[in-house]
Amino acid sequence: KSAYLKTLAIQIQSPAGQNFDFLDNIDVYMSTKTTPEILVVSDNAIPKGASVLDMTTNTDMNIKSYFQNSIYQFLQDL
Repeated sequence: KSAYLKTLAIQIQSPAGQNFDFLDNIDVYMSTKTTPEILVVSDNAIPKGASVLDMTTNTDMNIKSYFQNSIYQFLQDL
């Protein structure tokens, strides 16, 4: 069995009316205590006025071992 992350969405919920204009790019990494940090998505073209970022991930990367851990985290590099 395997697990692949197809898309990742980040949304600003509060305060209302905010957008991602403060970002030019974003990298999102995934890691656990027992697995290495991996880049799961990178977006270098953040659209102006966007309050939701729908990003396409690296679908070739099997991340099953990350979800098998009881604790995993997503890290953002802005």
